[in-house]
Amino acid sequence: MRFPTERLLVLQGVVVSSEWESKEVAKDAGHGVDYAAHSVVKTATGAVEAYDAEDGKLKWSLPSPAQEIVADDGVVFMLLQSGNPPAQQQILAVDLQTRRQRWRIGPEQLKPDPAIHLNCAGGGVLVVAHVKAKVVTIRSAADGKMLWEPAGDIPARDPDGVAWQDQRAGNR
Repeated sequence: MRFPTERLLVLQGVVVSSEWESKEVAKDAGHGVDYAAHSVVKTATGAVEAYDAEDGKLKWSLPSPAQEIVADDGVVFMLLQSGNPPAQQQILAVDLQTRRQRWRIGPEQLKPDPAIHLNCAGGGVLVVAHVKAKVVTIRSAADGKMLWEPAGDIPARDPDGVAWQDQRAGNR
């Protein structure tokens, strides 16, 4: 490890560490609460590294710090960003064992929000919270495509009682 570990996860015999050169308290965390101090990556210097949990040998390294990491079913999902508030954000999905890229959502595909969070992954989906926008989106873990997004003002339901807009083909 070249930098201090800020995020850590263990899955299927692999330890994944997100390491940052420097951090600071988020200037625009979007939480709306004073006690929720949230550290963010200050610069683009850092790495995400994966180690074999048994022998500690490095399996792979990505020369970029991840603000957040979650994983499921052999895939690591990373929120890549730097700056405070972040100037660009992207979500990257890589194979846990090999680091082979599965998919990437670039900054042009994400709504600008200084407080994006990867809430959880599982059951074939990735849950992404856009805190300032007060929106939660559900993306396919397989390809990153939007599956569901809120319909109308959440938490209030629209007149038909629909809280989510299904984005899969044939379900609109």
